[in-house]
Amino acid sequence: MSDDIETDLIGFFPGHSFDLEEATSLINHEIVQMEDKQLLPKPPHDKVGFIVGVLHVNEEIELVIRLDRKLAQVTKAEFEANFLVVPEPF
Repeated sequence: MSDDIETDLIGFFPGHSFDLEEATSLINHEIVQMEDKQLLPKPPHDKVGFIVGVLHVNEEIELVIRLDRKLAQVTKAEFEANFLVVPEPF
């Protein structure tokens, strides 16, 4: 018999969540959904959303996104998989 304990990690992985500084630096940035990335660098206004806030929920920092008159809260993993930040013009 061994003294080793087997563990499973569920949910939280360091590096896969926003820290407060990173999340707040994204506020007011324009975003598009990943499916609209071909419209970059100048997407039409009806395809642009905005990062409008930050929440601290269940020990994780999430972004609040306004897109098409709807609000959504997303984790870093969800944000990276589904959205792109619109590059600022030079």
